[in-house]
Parts: sequence; structure tokens; C-alpha cells
Amino acid sequence: MNQFIIDSNKTYLAVTVLITLSIAIVIIQLISVNISYGQAGHVNSILETFSAKGLISSLIFNNMGKGSPNNSSIHNIQHTVNNTNNNPYVLAGSWGLDVANRKIASFVISFTMVLANGTDRHTHEFTNFKPVSVLPILLDQKGITFIGMMDIKINSADKWFGVPISVAIGKNFNTISITPSPKYTNNHFMGQSIYGISTSLKDQRGTELIS
Repeated sequence: MNQFIIDSNKTYLAVTVLITLSIAIVIIQLISVNISYGQAGHVNSILETFSAKGLISSLIFNNMGKGSPNNSSIHNIQHTVNNTNNNPYVLAGSWGLDVANRKIASFVISFTMVLANGTDRHTHEFTNFKPVSVLPILLDQKGITFIGMMDIKINSADKWFGVPISVAIGKNFNTISITPSPKYTNNHFMGQSIYGISTSLKDQRGTELIS
């Protein structure tokens, strides 16, 4: 009789453990799904695998001294653009980013750069991204930042190699800023960031998250 009670207790304990484990597995799966995917049009979840692309649309000013856009005044920005001595470069192009399992698989940038008066037109391609940090790339609504090194071409010809690059992606993946090291590029970009917007963000299922 005692042996029967002991066996019954063991069976009950085993069943309880199995049920508990099953519930835990289901909860973990639900949490995982909730973390990995958000509603279309909003980056309201954490993404470990995603692809994104967008447009480069930026200005590089030749003179960042007094009365330049550094003091954030719209009047001063307009004055700088209209001043032929501070003739800015206009940048237009595209960028693309692929992240797989928290690691950058591909990051490329391509744009045309020309002075606002129509002279000195040339192209740039940023390729061969290599991370310099082991920190994982996790995207959420707060955005992300990462650093690495890239090779930069001018008019499809190799120019600078292993240029340190800092990248910041804004809230909800709406904007991107790319800052190449002026030291490694002969100050070609005047120490200023290159700005753009995102036009597409897809999770690992291919679901578009930007409306």
C-alpha cells in the first residue's frame, strides 16, 4: 500500500513537472514572437534580423565657422546657402542595411556629391563594412548606433580604405546619419555627418514595418 502511494506521488510529480514545462515553453514562444514582430508601420518591437534601405539627402557646407549652420538658426542656414563663399555640396543617393542574428551582414552607401552651383560633380560608394565592436545590433523604436570601418570610392575608383564610420539610426527608423572620420578622408566631408531617411524596413518574415 505504501509503495502504491509512493508510486502515485512520483507519477503526480512527474505530470506536474511536464505540465509546468509545457506552460513555460508556450510562454517563452509567445514572448519571442511578441519581441520579434510588431505591427506594420511601427517599429514597436525588438528586431534581431531585418533589412532596411533608404535615401541619402544631405548638405555638406564648406565653411562651418561663425554664422554657419552650427548655431541652428534657420536665418544663418539660409545665409550660408546663399553665400557663394560657402557654396555647399548637395548629396543625393541611397543606402542599404542587412542584419542577420544581431550581426551586420551588409551595409552599403552610394551617392552623388556636387556643389550647389553645379560644379565638382562626383560619386561616392561606401563598401566592405567591418564592425569594430562585438556589441549586438538590436533595433527597437529608440533606434540604434554602431561603428565600423568602410572603404570609400570616388567615381568608382578606390580612394580610402578602412575609414572609421559612425552610424546613428533615429527613432522608429525614420532617419539615418553617417559620419566618416575626417582624418581618414582628408577632411573630404568637412567633418560633417551625411543624412538620409528610410524608405523600407522589413523583418525576417519580409513584413514591411514602415507605412
